Amino acid sequence: MAFDQIQHVFILMFENHSFDHLLGFSGISGTDAATGLATTVNGLSETEAHTYNGVTATVSQPADYAMVVDPGHEFSDVLCQLCGADATYAPGGSHPSINRSGFMASYAEACAKAKQTRDVGEVLKG
Repeated sequence: MAFDQIQHVFILMFENHSFDHLLGFSGISGTDAATGLATTVNGLSETEAHTYNGVTATVSQPADYAMVVDPGHEFSDVLCQLCGADATYAPGGSHPSINRSGFMASYAEACAKAKQTRDVGEVLKG
């Protein structure tokens, strides 16, 4: 099949494999479905960084095939990951702003629950 015959591409995300993990460094280009204009994935540049407990880690590649500790998936985990370690949400209230600053804090909590000592910056690999 020639590439010009491809009409649809579906990306299936499995548990623990975020868009950044799978495609963040890909540079994939294509056509915007809504506008028909050429577009490129808004991916990672390896300049994005996060700080946890005074330690700064930068997104990097490659990611390990599997992580020793499973990052949290519950609402409270995702709230922390997307909005920061101190974020709170009252049901029915307004959602806190998203700054994606809590991934290392959330992973540190998952590591503590699993009684594992890990480099919490490993959660930023893609």
